[in-house]
Amino acid sequence: MMIVCAGLSAVVAGGAGAQHVAVSVQVSSDRQFVPLQSYVQGEVDGKLLFFCGLSDMGLHVFGQGAFPAKNFSRQIVMVDRATGAVTTGTTDHLPLATRQAMTVTAPTAVQYGSILYMYGGYGPDLENPGDYFTRALCTAIDLVQVKNALQASQPVPASAFTHTECVAGKVAGAGIVKLGDRFALICGADADGEYGSAPDPEYTNVVQIFDRNVSYVNPVETLDDGQGFFSPMHRRDVNVLPVRMPVDRAGFVVVCGAFESGIFLYENPLIWGEGDAVPYEDNEFIQHIGGYEGPIASLYSASHDRNHLLIFSGLSGYEYIDNEFVWNPAAPWTRQIVNLHVDGGVFARELVLGEMPWPLTNAKLVLENTLPKTTDGQVLVDQLPFGQPILLGRIYGGIAAEKQGSVSPTYASDAVLDVYVTVTPEGPVEVRPSAFSRVRGLHVSGGLSDLLQSDDLRLVTRPDVFRTSAVPPVQIQVVGTSPLQNPSEIKFTVESRASANNISQRVRLFNYDTQKWEQVDARTMPLSDTTIVVTISTDPARFIDDATGEMKALLQYNALAFTIAPIWQAGQDLTMWTIVP
Repeated sequence: MMIVCAGLSAVVAGGAGAQHVAVSVQVSSDRQFVPLQSYVQGEVDGKLLFFCGLSDMGLHVFGQGAFPAKNFSRQIVMVDRATGAVTTGTTDHLPLATRQAMTVTAPTAVQYGSILYMYGGYGPDLENPGDYFTRALCTAIDLVQVKNALQASQPVPASAFTHTECVAGKVAGAGIVKLGDRFALICGADADGEYGSAPDPEYTNVVQIFDRNVSYVNPVETLDDGQGFFSPMHRRDVNVLPVRMPVDRAGFVVVCGAFESGIFLYENPLIWGEGDAVPYEDNEFIQHIGGYEGPIASLYSASHDRNHLLIFSGLSGYEYIDNEFVWNPAAPWTRQIVNLHVDGGVFARELVLGEMPWPLTNAKLVLENTLPKTTDGQVLVDQLPFGQPILLGRIYGGIAAEKQGSVSPTYASDAVLDVYVTVTPEGPVEVRPSAFSRVRGLHVSGGLSDLLQSDDLRLVTRPDVFRTSAVPPVQIQVVGTSPLQNPSEIKFTVESRASANNISQRVRLFNYDTQKWEQVDARTMPLSDTTIVVTISTDPARFIDDATGEMKALLQYNALAFTIAPIWQAGQDLTMWTIVP
């Protein structure tokens, strides 16, 4: 008779900050985009929709002709998330007001429901060729109408675009982040006239907070420290990410941006949490990589109160040479991928995770929609499986540089980059059984919960026959799930005792390569609780199922000599695996 009991898996990671986030980026083998950078993007019904930006040009030059009017994209690009199929439409047939609003670079946008709300952007004046200005607009884009038209190979209707004057939204190079039903329009600049020949752009130097239940065009709060040009909010072309702050507050981080003192990329990030008067500049923390708008992602681990802020290369204030950051005021192109840890609302460290295929800016990482996320767009690390590469998302287009360094040819990329993330523990992980079964033997007392802690509450079993047998008359099987497929070491722990002398205990682990049980320990049982730890350091992965991470252990007991009644018993107080990365 076999008795089976099941419960919840129990996995406990040891140590503070016990999760490591690894990232890899590769060129998608079966997907391609269009040459486009500095765009905005929304999604509806599994279709990604891209608007505005610049096509067929890389990083702008400085001076007259920096932004040729012919390079402003007039395409609307739709990408099927499932297949990667690309469909394009145009804005050329739309009314002048809509074409004026959509012929811009560096706008910013936030999506609620199926409406994408786009703010500002800088572009040519279609009524006065040769002139340029920043739009003081909020354009609400009905993504369903756009998608339906493109799917039907029909012109996108003018009714899909609603324009409202928005003085607070007269920005380019700003950031935007959700804060639940509120959202923040962060920093940015207002440039009028041809870039490079007109006066320097006028920076906003503020953060505007909107409440979507009140107004999309009139902020309900303005964060302004009154310092103007000398404010740490005097930034544009920023990377902005959502974070969780202490006491479960929503917040955001501004990771660098341009231009401090009108010359350099910023190296000290800003951080803000709901209830703060203004963002705080952390002058004790230097961010080395990612000083200019580019692909980013924010992850959060509630179990360790850690925000993982992933920055994917770009223009930076430093170069990474021989595993060291070297300051370079010429804003070199870099390929490094870094993870900024914000622990308990404080910047803690910057880790280099790897490299991009090429340096890249002015592109977006579109997260996979199946990932566990907060409403503000943070990926929930605690809900990701350990040890398995997960598709975090894809990066579309952007400005690509041919090489690292201060001088490099650039171009508008048409590539799609696949981004994978793997979460692993930084220290050993204890795995308690999620199920057990009495393969042989009769129930005396206890259950699954008695195997999870060393608390003198035991699973107790007696033989169902009065004889010494080649087949152990008491056998207990426990099942658990490893968070890692290829650990460096497995330790199996059992705390047990017998009620009589001369009772043997054998520990077997299931070998998934041979599909057989493998004995790893044998000994005579004492009459009091004794803990043994079996360490497997040679090919420990053989005891883990490749597909599911399942692990099985079998505890076998029998009498070494005849023992008189009533009947001996075997009890287990604790069983667990320790998985060492």
